Amino acid sequence: MPQIKAVIFDMDGVIIDSQSRWMPLVQDMYRRLFPHLSELEILELSERIRGNSILDEYGILTREQGLTMDQTAFLEMYDAGSLKLYSEEVELSEHLIEFLDQIQGTHRIALASNSVHAWIDVPLRRFSLAHYFEVVVGADDLKGSGKPSPEIYIQTAQKLGVAVQDCVVIEDSIPGVTAAKAAGMSCIGYIARSSADQVASADIVISSFTEATAALAQLNKGN
Repeated sequence: MPQIKAVIFDMDGVIIDSQSRWMPLVQDMYRRLFPHLSELEILELSERIRGNSILDEYGILTREQGLTMDQTAFLEMYDAGSLKLYSEEVELSEHLIEFLDQIQGTHRIALASNSVHAWIDVPLRRFSLAHYFEVVVGADDLKGSGKPSPEIYIQTAQKLGVAVQDCVVIEDSIPGVTAAKAAGMSCIGYIARSSADQVASADIVISSFTEATAALAQLNKGN
């Protein structure tokens, strides 16, 4: 009977509270890029793209909104705001460290994020988290699309050397949960800062990392 051997964390909105902080930054950028859009359209666009990788976001904006800025300039525009956000503004999720300490000796631990490594590295250094994660996969490691494609989670499992059915993912967004389930993994939905509809397809939903150990035990029973 399969047992959970690896725990794979999303970054934005899971290990740090960046997801909600991203939205004002993204919306302000969209106002400058698409001045013809109404405020409601800006809000709807930012919510719809939530959880996608920066490279996939660029593709969506190019196809659907007629964005003409080249990809390099788009990434540079994001970089200034993102590095400030990760180095100064975000906070670590409550009780995350306690959970990591609990599972470090019993489970393989990895991080799989739609952010690029240059962004991922900032909070890992700032909060001294790097030693917990034996594998870190970012958007710039992928040959194809980021979440909701399952590629990022399949690649993470391969790097860990763990079968996909023995992995559980902790996610807070529709693209992330979709990617985890498509990869054949169990999924814990984390809603400390996101709404329940974002993780409706998850196997178990928690609102705090104090509930995570019990969630793992429940998944093992189910397996």
